[in-house]
Amino acid sequence: YISIDSYHFKEEYQDFTQDLDAIAIQNERIGNLYKILNELSVRERMIIILRYGLNREEPKSLLEVGHQLSLSKERVRQIEKQVKEKIFYRYKKIT
Repeated sequence: YISIDSYHFKEEYQDFTQDLDAIAIQNERIGNLYKILNELSVRERMIIILRYGLNREEPKSLLEVGHQLSLSKERVRQIEKQVKEKIFYRYKKIT
């Protein structure tokens, strides 16, 4: 028999609720990121998805993304930089 007032129970419960809060915050952030990604052009979205492995694959290099999208490595870098600025700006407006 474990008393609900026991220190161990309270400590475990507090850890559990903190974990749930952290998961909820993480899920909200992920949801916000996907909302922002859906506002991007198809090319911009593909660059970010491929570069950061958001498609559950390994992240791709600038060169690999460039080959896949028929762009130069430098152009992929430029677009990625612009998109990251858009995402940062948009994310600040949401949160």
